[in-house]
Amino acid sequence: AQVKEAEGAKKLNMKLQGGILQMSETLDEEDMEAGDYSDLFTLAPLVPIISISATKIIYSGGKIESLIDQAEANKQISLNDLEKEKQKIIYKVTEAYYQVLQTEGIKRVSTQAVKQMQAHLESSEALLKEGMIAPIDLNRIKSQLSNLEHNLIKAENGHKLTMYNLNSIIWIDLNTELVLENSLSYEPCEINLEQALIQAKENRPEIMNIAQQRRIMEEMVDVAKSNKKPQVMFSAESGIVGWQAVIVAEYSFLDGGVNKAKIDQA
Repeated sequence: AQVKEAEGAKKLNMKLQGGILQMSETLDEEDMEAGDYSDLFTLAPLVPIISISATKIIYSGGKIESLIDQAEANKQISLNDLEKEKQKIIYKVTEAYYQVLQTEGIKRVSTQAVKQMQAHLESSEALLKEGMIAPIDLNRIKSQLSNLEHNLIKAENGHKLTMYNLNSIIWIDLNTELVLENSLSYEPCEINLEQALIQAKENRPEIMNIAQQRRIMEEMVDVAKSNKKPQVMFSAESGIVGWQAVIVAEYSFLDGGVNKAKIDQA
């Protein structure tokens, strides 16, 4: 929108005006000398007013072009910020997704460990009845089972929390149970650090925005400098009584140092 607004200043602008003019009757000099001002309150016939005007900037000293470049740079910054937010969302969803897979794996391993220890406890109790192991050995197995059950509870809670986190990021009900198809597996990364740094410099929105901000500052200087150049404008108007057209050139040669201050500020 800012780009179109700036580009619109270069185009021909036309206006249509219409209305009705109501005036009083023209006062007669003789009546005025006689002290008769009654015509002042007498309404004259209504007069329609219709006019078409057109204006166009012929030369702006580069101001309009600089404003267009500024608008384009601001537009690119907005697009970069949008892309940055998209990448953040993708990263958060991906991170939460694999956290669920990770805690799901820990939960599965913990469940299997508890089942194995329970089976071991049952066989150990049978061995104790046969007198093949000491009671202290059975107590040690029970203690190990208790620790594994505690770890399983932690794994289940951790899995629920990561599932809640994923659901909140993708904006669905927190209690929704998702079934993830992927599984965690090791895949070697073929990109080395140097390549990653080069790619980051080329694609990071923050770095791109720095270049666009510099572009904006340079165009601000050009806009300020354009005030030292002549401005040329064409204007035309046509109505019921006739038409007129004019080309006006304007040049400011003394402004008390205001424009120089704007250039220094830019």
